[in-house]
Order: sequence, then C-alpha cells, then structure tokens
Amino acid sequence: MDFASLMSAQIAKSKPTPKSQTPEEAKPSKYIKRADVEAQRQADYAAEQKATENARISRLEKKRKFDEDEAEKNRAREDKRKRLAEESRRLREEEEEREERVRRKRLGLPELPPKEKAIEGGDATPAPENDIKEEELVQKLRDMNEPARLFGETHNGQLRRYRKLAGLDASGKPKATMYSGPIPTTLQPVPEADMKVSDVVPKDTEGRAFLYRQLASYFTLVLSEWQVSLSLRDEAVKTSSSGKAAYSAMVQARDSMVPLYRKLEKGDVEEGILGPIVEIVRACQERRYVDANDAYLRLSIGKASAREKLHANDKDAAHIMSDEITRKFLQSIKRCLKESPVDHDVHFRPGHSEDGTETFTPRALIYDLKGAFGTLRRDNALYGAADDPAAIAQQMWYVSSIIQQSAYQQHLDQGLEPPTLSPDTVRYWSDFNRVFYHPKSIVQLQEYELNSSLMPFEKWATGEDLFDNLDKEHDLLDRDLRPFLEECDQLQAIQMIASADDAWGGFTAKYLERMRDELGKTSAWVWGLEEGGRKPRVANVAQSIYQISSQASMYIPLTTLPDVLPPYVNLNGSSKWHTSALQLLAIESMTLPTRLRSNQQGRSSFADIETLLSSDGNRRVAQLNMSIKDPAELEGEANGHATQHDSRMNGFTDGNHGHDDAEAKELDIDMQPKTANLTGERGPNNRRTHVFSQLQSLRGKWKSTLEIEDTNLASRDRFGHGPRIESHQSSLLFPVIDSFPQVFASGNIVQKLAVHATLSTTTSVAQRIRSVERIARSIIGIDEREALCDGLVGICEEYEDGWESGSESDDDS
Repeated sequence: MDFASLMSAQIAKSKPTPKSQTPEEAKPSKYIKRADVEAQRQADYAAEQKATENARISRLEKKRKFDEDEAEKNRAREDKRKRLAEESRRLREEEEEREERVRRKRLGLPELPPKEKAIEGGDATPAPENDIKEEELVQKLRDMNEPARLFGETHNGQLRRYRKLAGLDASGKPKATMYSGPIPTTLQPVPEADMKVSDVVPKDTEGRAFLYRQLASYFTLVLSEWQVSLSLRDEAVKTSSSGKAAYSAMVQARDSMVPLYRKLEKGDVEEGILGPIVEIVRACQERRYVDANDAYLRLSIGKASAREKLHANDKDAAHIMSDEITRKFLQSIKRCLKESPVDHDVHFRPGHSEDGTETFTPRALIYDLKGAFGTLRRDNALYGAADDPAAIAQQMWYVSSIIQQSAYQQHLDQGLEPPTLSPDTVRYWSDFNRVFYHPKSIVQLQEYELNSSLMPFEKWATGEDLFDNLDKEHDLLDRDLRPFLEECDQLQAIQMIASADDAWGGFTAKYLERMRDELGKTSAWVWGLEEGGRKPRVANVAQSIYQISSQASMYIPLTTLPDVLPPYVNLNGSSKWHTSALQLLAIESMTLPTRLRSNQQGRSSFADIETLLSSDGNRRVAQLNMSIKDPAELEGEANGHATQHDSRMNGFTDGNHGHDDAEAKELDIDMQPKTANLTGERGPNNRRTHVFSQLQSLRGKWKSTLEIEDTNLASRDRFGHGPRIESHQSSLLFPVIDSFPQVFASGNIVQKLAVHATLSTTTSVAQRIRSVERIARSIIGIDEREALCDGLVGICEEYEDGWESGSESDDDS
C-alpha cells in the first residue's frame, strides 16, 4: 500500500459520521436551542386557537340551527292560534247572527240584512250594492289624475285606492268629519250661544240630532275648560300628590265619556238616560247645581232610600248599576258638574258598605243616653240592613216599649214624598233625620236613661264619673274617636256640641281633657248649649265655662231660646225641633268659611278664626249673634248700611271707637245665654259693649264687595287701634229642606235664607261670666268655690284689661 492510499484512509477515519448514520449520536441532546422552544410554543398555541375557533363555530352553528327550528315552531304555533281564533270568531259571529235572525223572526221584526264583507284583503269581494264597475272605476281614477291600475293591483285594490283618495268609507258614503277636542267626535260643534238645551227631549229626528250636538258641545266645552284650569296651576301644585290626583281625575273622566260620545254619534242613547242627562245639563247651564246633583241622584239610584231598591226593575231603576260602561260615563258627567264651592269632604267621609257600594256618611261621633236615639239603628240601608222585621226589632235600641217609626221616616224608606213635619209628630231628633250614619258614629250609653226620674243625668260631677268609668273600661278615644281621626288627611279642627248646663258638661270637659293629652294643640271648638232658668243649672254652667274654656281653643255658649226674638221668628219654645233649628242655623252659617274650598274667596280656617278672636290675648269665650232675611229683601236694598272707607282713617272719632256695639245692634238674634232673671238685675243694661274682635259670615248680598274689601283691609292695618273685624261673604244661601221647621214668618214657604252671623269677643262676655260667678259663689260648696270663682274672674279680666277701667272712669266723670 502506497503512501497516498494510507493517508486517504487516515483522513477518512478522522471525518465525523452524519447523525442519520450514527445511532449513538441520534439520541436527544442535553441542551435545546431557545429558538426551537419558541417555535414549538407558537406552533402549539396556533393549534390550540384553531381548535377553540372550530369548537366555537360548531356551537354557533348548532345554536343557529336550534333558533331557526324554534322560530319555525313558534311561527307555526302562532299561525295555528290565529287560524283557530279566526275560526272561533267566525263561528261566534255566525251563531250570534243565527240567534238574531231567530229572535227577529219570533218578534216579527224585519229580516236581518246580509252582512257586508270587508274588502281589506285582496281576495275579498265587495257587496254588489257597494261595488263599482271596472270601466266606471277606471274612468273615476283617470279623472282624479291617478293611474288606472298599479302593477299587480286587483279590482278590489283599485276600489280601496279610489275610496281612500275620494274620502269614502267601505259602503261608498263620504266619511264623517272628525272634529278635534278633548274627545274627537264626528258631531259638529254648535256655538256656545246655542248650547242651552230645552226642557224636554225633542221627538223629531232633526231636533234630537241637534240635541246630540248640543250635549257633545257642552261636555267638550266643560272638559276643555277643565284641562285649561289644570294647566294654569303652579308647577308646585301640579307635582304635588293632590295635583296629580286632580289631573288623573280629569283624564279618567275624559276617557270614561268616550262611550257616551259614540252613543251620541250613533243616536242610540237610551230614553231612560237621555232625559236625566238633559235635565242635568240644563240645570248646570242655569247654574242650578243643587238641582243638577239631585237629577244625578235620581238617575243613579232612582228614589230608592234602601239598598234593596237599587236594582228594582221599574221606572226608577238604577241605570248607573246596569253595566260598567254606563256607570263610568254617568259618574264622569257628575264630575263635569261645576265644582261646589263647599268642600263636602270636610264634614262627610267616603266609604264602602258591606256589598262594596260607595257611601258618603257624616264625620260624626254621637254619644247619647239610652232611649234618646228613638228609631235610629246602627244598621241601616247602607250597612247591614235587614228585611226581616224580627231582625230589625232585635237591632232596635233597648227601651221599655218598641218605638214606632214616624210617618216621615216610613215615607223616606219607601221612596215616597214625606209628609210635613210638626212639633206634635217629632218626638226624637231621629224622626226628622235624613242621612245614614256609619255604625261607629252611634254610641249609646246604657248607664243612664233619657228623662229618668230615678237616675237623672243632671249633676256636673255625674258626667265626669261616667266618662272616667267608661274610659277606664273601653278607652273611648281609641275605640270611638281614633278611627275617624285616622281617615282625615288634613285635620283642621274637632267640633264638640254638647249641653253645658247638665251632666253632659262634665262628660265633655273630661273628654276634652283626655283628647288634649292625645292630640296636643289640635284646634278644638266647643259649642255649649244652655237652657238655663234654674240656679242648679247655672252651677253646671259655671263649671263648664271654667273647665271647658281652659282646654278648648274656642268656647261658644248658645242659648236654647233667646230672650228676645224678632217678629219674623215664630218659634215654639217647648219643641226641641224648633229650638235646635235656630242653633243649627247659627252654627252652620258661622262655620261656612271653614268648609269652603281653597280656591274660594272668603275661605278661612278654625286656626285663623282663633287668632282673630283672641286678638293677641287669651280670649277663648265668644258670643254669637245673627240676623235672618228673605233673599228677595236683600236684592231690593242698595247697600243700605254701606259706608265709604278711607285707609288713612284709624277708626277713632274724638278718641272713641266708631264700631263697638253699632254692628251688634243691627243683628236681632242674640244667641248668648242670659242670667239677668237669676241675678236680680232690673232694667236694661246701658253699659256700652266694646268689641275686641269679630268674624262676620254673610250668606247672601248683605254688603257690597267694596265694603267687604274695606272692612278686611282695615282689619289688617297694623297701626289700627279699633276692633279687628273680618268679613266673609258667600252667595250660598241657607237651604231650607223639608226636615227644617218653617219658623220664619213669610207669605209663602221659605226655600232659602240669607243669614248674617257674627262671632265676637266683647265685654258682654265678661259681664255674663261675672253674673254666673256671682250666682256660683252663693250656691257652690266652699271646697270648690274659691278655685272656680277665681278662674271665672281670671277669664273676665281678659276682656277688661285696657278697656274696662278707662270706660268706667269716663262714665264716672
């Protein structure tokens, strides 16, 4: 072997063997490159993302397929439901049409005309009498410069298009013009001067059509004014709860009257409803709102006085109960009546009877002795009335013998015109009662009986003991009074009317004391009724004045029978029906400003009256005077006692008050009790009466508007030194209903009265209390005498400081 081959062999041995050829070197290396690791990671991530995307696409595909399948099922179900509903409707209409044809055939009425088919769908065929020939239809469209036929349009489509362009309905008649308003209607409005409806419903077609236009125009006018008045309110009032409730009431009334408008458009208002509606509208147009409310009541409940008569199927049937739609639009008509200036919610409470009927009962709580309620029962026609005479007898108050119901009440229960009442036919106050009371309003005290000679309810301490015992056992305020208080949204005051010269004075004083502990500074007015005539009763009066006036916000004693009555008053002093009528007239007229609505001029609250009468002092006892006239007399007077007021004058003339008792001399009925016959005073009292402050409540045109403004302006004068006098005049006269006695002399039966009532704090109050104090000092025991008499003297001093001493010195000089 030569040298070259040996070298080649050695060189070949020294060269490395490839990895694919060397198994030993094909094993994994101990070290890995970073680039290889990153490349491997990216490859794994890409593979994972691809797998995730494929899974997501697969899920979306499955969800889309599921949704499409579900939508298809829903579509099929909806189509099936529509098909079944349409089939049911068609079958129902066919059944109704078949029954109508049978009814018409049975009654001998004309055959039912064939029902016109609607041509809304493309395949529907119009009725032959409503169709138009093809040539005529094409010509009509061309005359209107419209295409004769659109692409794919059928004959029915052409007909619908032509009628839409020509303003015709499906029968080919011109469409009625829709007039705008709160309720859009096709009834053409009439001018406001022609809106007044006639007394009777016209019989001819033309007259009735015009009547329908008058009614629709009147309600449109009222609803429009209602909307405008609500829109003019302040923003704070609009956003308040009461403001929102007022707007909701307007919207509800407007929506509920839509069916009435549709009936007027069709001319198919029932005769039993049309007549009363015309009566209501005419009364409103003549401003006879009380008559309008009476007509509504006759329309709603007929002449029924009991619940069982409301659904009677006779002439006086309750149309308002017939169906929901009629009830709603009749109630909306009631809401469209001009709002009464008196807010009746002050003295009456809405509620529901046991069967859900809406009720409106007095906010009253009446305590009386056993036998004093007469035939009045807790249960009545509104709350649990029974038809069974035995059940009625069980509900009667327990007395020694059953009291027969008066003829007046029997006629009211039967819905008949009640007979005229007289002092001989009135035994109890329930004999002339005309309202239903809530059962909780009637509380009979079983411990004492009316007019009992064995246990007379006379002594003042007897009333105190009775209240203490009952309150300890029953907690009278929680049981009786609190349910009524919780119903009041804005409690203005609590009025208490009670006898002050017997045991009821002690009962009232204790009740008022207990009420003060619960209600704090709530206004509490007490009207103390006094008969007088005996010294023991004067002792009770003294206790009542001292105890009640210290707790009450205002105490007003009222006599049962004034000593002097004007010639026009014909009063039977032995009849409590007569004497209570005079007291009612005084109280109701004096408190009229507190019942007026907030938007009425002359409205006042009990708190405002208290501030006026107290006159920055502690005068809580006031006297009430009044005069009564026929409204016709006031119309003939031209402000007989009006004087021109100058705001620069301060009410003094030569240092003397210009008013004082001048106003009181004009009022001829003094309701303040007198004690002159017990004190031995003789002759007239010549001492001049000074008026500290006075509230005048005038019903009727007693004074001119200018004089009222001048009087109130002088009262607000901060630099004035005379008496503070405020006048509130209202056009609302006192209504004399058939349960009110005709005690005022007149040529005919008085229907309404003009009343001038004043509530004053004067020096005559102190004179009367001083007389009572002198009598009490001589008849009351020494244990109670000092505290009682000192308290009465303290009350008198509130009416003398700054006035009495000066006046006496002037008289002495």
